[in-house]
Amino acid sequence: MRAPTLSRKQILNLAATYIHPVPGEETAVCERIGPAVRHRGHLTKDEFEALAHWASPRLGGRIRLNFDDEVREATKVALSAETELMRIGALVALEGVGPPIASVILHHCHIDQYPLLDPKILVLMGVRRPPAPMRLPFWVDYVAQCRDLAAWTGVDMRTLDRALWVLACTSDPEAAFGIRVSDDEAVDD
Repeated sequence: MRAPTLSRKQILNLAATYIHPVPGEETAVCERIGPAVRHRGHLTKDEFEALAHWASPRLGGRIRLNFDDEVREATKVALSAETELMRIGALVALEGVGPPIASVILHHCHIDQYPLLDPKILVLMGVRRPPAPMRLPFWVDYVAQCRDLAAWTGVDMRTLDRALWVLACTSDPEAAFGIRVSDDEAVDD
């Protein structure tokens, strides 16, 4: 797995073209839920469901099976834990939450910067088939690659995520943005 080599300018230009499919939902998640949760230290069930819906509207039924106290306790543990295992492990213990949804919660609510885990972005990084079930070393490597790219280019993780999403959803990044993404070294991790 290897993050694409992008400059700060390329990341900012790509991120500027990002449009969330549901107008207004991006603002609600990024500007209201994240800061409130960081201050309080846990998610409410309504916030949990809103984040899950933001990430994947089809998960609604399974996500709603979680009880208020389970959501509060699991997210409190995840947001206060010192280890990656406990951070992601507490979240995937909730019904309907796998690593991608857990990454959404960490991305928007944790004080540390976390990338979103999306299959399209993994393909962009040379991963043809992510391991199933996903193992902690894979997650830790993915987080490190994204944090390194964000730090190297001086952008925050939300900006990097938007840029990678746009790039990953583009059928011909070289034609659209002048960015060459080679999968010559793509491997099955």
